[in-house]
Amino acid sequence: MLATSALAASAQVAAAQTVVGTWNDAALQSIRDLQPGTPMAARLLALTHTAIYDSWSAYDATAVSTEFGQALRRPRAERTDANRNEAMSYAAYETLLELVPEEESTLRTMMSDLGYRPGWTPANPSLAALVGHRSAQAVLRRAALDGATDAIRPSLTGSVQSINSADQITDATRWQPLEVTDVNDNRATQSFLAPRWGEVRPFALTSGAEFRPPRPAKEGTSGRNAEIQELVNLQATLVDQQKVIVEQWTDHEGGEYAPGRWNLVARWVSDRDGNNVAKDAKLFFVLNRAVADSTIATWDAKRRYESARPISAVRSAFRGQLVQGWAGPGKGVQPIKGEAWSPYQAPTSPTPASP
Repeated sequence: MLATSALAASAQVAAAQTVVGTWNDAALQSIRDLQPGTPMAARLLALTHTAIYDSWSAYDATAVSTEFGQALRRPRAERTDANRNEAMSYAAYETLLELVPEEESTLRTMMSDLGYRPGWTPANPSLAALVGHRSAQAVLRRAALDGATDAIRPSLTGSVQSINSADQITDATRWQPLEVTDVNDNRATQSFLAPRWGEVRPFALTSGAEFRPPRPAKEGTSGRNAEIQELVNLQATLVDQQKVIVEQWTDHEGGEYAPGRWNLVARWVSDRDGNNVAKDAKLFFVLNRAVADSTIATWDAKRRYESARPISAVRSAFRGQLVQGWAGPGKGVQPIKGEAWSPYQAPTSPTPASP
């Protein structure tokens, strides 16, 4: 939408993009193509940029690899831009190839366009390619043990049955999976996206529960009533700036999800500041590991409390009453039935598929 388009346009007119930005674009495009879901997108970006950072660190005088410490440090004579870019490209390529094999053709073309042979082999005499290969493989070995595969495997996750159904609320404080219609006019009832993602091994947190928030306010308490009323009041008085903020962070179909949008922000900062490859390697590394950990922590709280989303809380609290609310595209804010209240989002995606 508006804000996302502005950021994308800004990135497209950048005078000079580092190789980090080039591979970031590839990762974001794979997310747009495959639509894996918010937590999976965050992990993909974090792993890709960890491999990029680790390979870059081998050519820096003081940086330390997350997997090898200083063991991959190359001598001063090898610390050239060409070697750094080659190592980072091999690291990114091999990491993405493992995580999104569906994109192999595109990734191979990227490597060729950059002047590299796709994939490291023992026959490749380039030490820079070997640094990238070792960095990627080390990151992927650790990723194989983080529990993410089990967290999304249907046979292990099972189906999380909410106490509420799409057409009936038994407990207004708990999550209600809604029946939604997508852009192709297909109707389906939501199911909890990756309900065990809070168990995935974080990068820096001790666990997804380390900063678990307190339990949400109980139904009927003054605190909960005030929260619900605040939501209604905010929406009834939305100004253009707030609408753009909503549009920037809403999960709309075909996009890169919130983790990807943080990368668009980072890309804008990189372009604005004229970042070199060292600054970009560190910027995208820190950003994406932080976003991935916060996503794990968020999903831990979602599973722990399975609390209601605003759409269900407002509809339940104001059922049978009229409220000032957004009536839909082109209709603006007007008096509507409380049970018809909906967030300022696309009708095809009124609320995410998770508590």
